[in-house]
Amino acid sequence: MALISNGATTYQVSTPLEIRQVFHFIPDALEPSKATIAELYKPWGRCLALVDHNVYDIYSAKIRCYFEAHNVKLTMRRVCITEDGKDIEKALAVCGWMRDFELVRREPPLVIGGGLVTDVIGSTPYNRVPTTLIGIVDASVSNRVAVNWEGLKNRIGGYHEAENTIYDPTFLQTLDEAEVRNGVAEILKITSCTHQQTFNLFEEHGPKLLKTHFAQTEDCKGSELFVIADHIIRQGKFHILLKFYEPRHTLISSGWEKRFRAF
Repeated sequence: MALISNGATTYQVSTPLEIRQVFHFIPDALEPSKATIAELYKPWGRCLALVDHNVYDIYSAKIRCYFEAHNVKLTMRRVCITEDGKDIEKALAVCGWMRDFELVRREPPLVIGGGLVTDVIGSTPYNRVPTTLIGIVDASVSNRVAVNWEGLKNRIGGYHEAENTIYDPTFLQTLDEAEVRNGVAEILKITSCTHQQTFNLFEEHGPKLLKTHFAQTEDCKGSELFVIADHIIRQGKFHILLKFYEPRHTLISSGWEKRFRAF
């Protein structure tokens, strides 16, 4: 509903903007027995998958087998985007792939990769599978899409949330430990300001989760990752973090460094 107020020469229109995202928590999402991703593309009969180059090199065969099992025609592109190369030229190259595919206006490509990939590609209706820990707990919750410009970070872009986000922690098993540590740092940054219980969980289980890349062990289940992501989503991470912006960037100088050191 739009609220309109008028004066002699001015009209002001105010209307709420609904943001709708669907989050799916599906371990082994690319197993043929898991149909969630396939069902998103069966109405189209095809899928344009834009896949991070590292993920492509490891999982491309599995992705092909998955869509073949569900009789969905797959077109897959290997995407290489670095922080230094996250620019308008890369975004235009992706637009060229969409043009060549003759993507229908409301047809969503499937984006598989970390935050750099979704930052550049997410300017059209799209579905995404974050494959890094920081992508799961940070980038996949955001609806900001942007590229760097003239040496400035994320200066050209907009706000386009994914229609569907599929969380699959099994991708974390092939990450370098440094990438897992980056994600753990983001979790600690968020939960230290928003959710003491989850922060304490990481104090207790963090080293083992880091060592096993969030795999399930006898005394520490990888499902803690889902708890964290679910909490961030339900509480509206960006609203919370705006409120606590300064504290979350000054923790190291205020005595918290001892608690972070274990990670």
